[in-house]
Amino acid sequence: MTRCRQRHGRTTAAVLWGALLLMPPAIARTAPPPQKPHPETTHPIAVRSERFHIHGTKGAPSDEVFSGDVTLHQGDITIHATQAHMQLSPSGNLLRARAWGAPAHFMQKPLQGPMTTGAAREIVYEANHNTYLLIGAAILNRGTEHVKAHQIIYNVTTATVNASQKPGGKRVYIVIPAKHHPHR
Repeated sequence: MTRCRQRHGRTTAAVLWGALLLMPPAIARTAPPPQKPHPETTHPIAVRSERFHIHGTKGAPSDEVFSGDVTLHQGDITIHATQAHMQLSPSGNLLRARAWGAPAHFMQKPLQGPMTTGAAREIVYEANHNTYLLIGAAILNRGTEHVKAHQIIYNVTTATVNASQKPGGKRVYIVIPAKHHPHR
């Protein structure tokens, strides 16, 4: 019975894949709708560093590399690092920032919600998704909440935190403060 079910499952999968391959080309090429940039990424970008290198052509996204005591500031976001790499849209809006340090740090105070700070060997900020990826000895502090792990993904918009350790590593550490209830 099990072999018959497995064979039936493979046949069903093959039929579904075949149907997908026979779809009209216009449907197969449909792209997801473009995402709007996060409001903070439309502010001017101020960067201080010891060295700077830009690579790009007019009208195309550019890659900008900064090294030596880097401070990047845009809107409510500040990143400090030893080295940083930014990708900008042709219009000059921030698409992505990667920062390295021993450790690199970021700070963000959104209009609503608590101050958030983080540190890790590598920090990747994805502007369109308003997310931070912290890799290597990562620490995230959001208000009075604290998280320590090898890797942390923080979505500022949804206030979602995902933390994980390397296989065989120590466990994730988190402190969640008690809420004060005066009537209990």
